[in-house]
Amino acid sequence: MFNEEQQKAIETIKGQLILVACPGSGKTTTLLGRIHEMIQQGVPAENILMVTFTTAAAGEMKQRFWKKYAEDGMVTFCTIHSFCLATLKKFAHFDAECVLATGDIYEFFFQQLVRHKEIVDKVEYIKALLLDIAVCKNSMCPLAQFEPNCGEKELFDELFKAYENWKDALGKDLLDELLGMLPPACTRSDCSQIGEPVSHRIAENGFEKPTYATFKKVEAGIWEYCGDCFRGENVCSGIELPYQRFRF
Repeated sequence: MFNEEQQKAIETIKGQLILVACPGSGKTTTLLGRIHEMIQQGVPAENILMVTFTTAAAGEMKQRFWKKYAEDGMVTFCTIHSFCLATLKKFAHFDAECVLATGDIYEFFFQQLVRHKEIVDKVEYIKALLLDIAVCKNSMCPLAQFEPNCGEKELFDELFKAYENWKDALGKDLLDELLGMLPPACTRSDCSQIGEPVSHRIAENGFEKPTYATFKKVEAGIWEYCGDCFRGENVCSGIELPYQRFRF
């Protein structure tokens, strides 16, 4: 099933390992085989963390692993962002007071863009804008030198400065760049959900479903953190998975 180089990678369970190969050559299959080998060699499944870039990739790896190595136990598959978010919740006491709700961020930019009739799809523009803001900040690039992908630089600079002034006035700045990298899972007038699953629970139909950090609007300008809810819901429901020790 595996060639010689893949088998070497699978059997190397101690120390660092870089796996380089072209698309479609079996990197994911090899990595899953390596996880299986680690468990066979005595590494507890709950101590293994597989981090990837996208939710889709993490979900695919998780499903493929369970399908082939279901007896190995609960390995955690997640994205970089969901891991960081879980870490902040656990060790920095993350709650609604230290984060700008996704709905509030979008509402702010919608108000800023009211006069810009040339921007037809404002939701897509705001997604691209928030990604540019995150890239600009995370790369520590001076605003004057940053070239945005979302549109005209003059408008980007104007919105960037307005956004910073708005945050300063609110006194909230901890997680907006993290959330800006993630399209929201749900944005309604009464419900705002971060666009990255932070846990899973069993729904009424008996199937496992992802849950999202959820904020509920209780009155104008006031959002209440209501826990990890299924997509589109602002009330916690479902049954906790008995075998999960950590929530990502």
